Amino acid sequence: MNIVEVNEAQFRKQLERWHTAGRTLLNLPNVERKAGKLTISFISLDNGTTFVLKNKFHSYHELLSWYGKLIDQVEQT
Repeated sequence: MNIVEVNEAQFRKQLERWHTAGRTLLNLPNVERKAGKLTISFISLDNGTTFVLKNKFHSYHELLSWYGKLIDQVEQT
């Protein structure tokens, strides 16, 4: 499986693909703690690529607030 680090715009674009396919975005991402920071990622629709957001987060609150805002934006489009 390919692992690709993406910026926020690229991450959102891939989330929009999942949303268009009718999938839920709420339980999609994988959250991991690496070197004291939280990372968020998800697998592509074709299960061939893992998209990892370049931005790292200091707390679950920060990560989940960011992701919740992103979901709201994607679902409004």
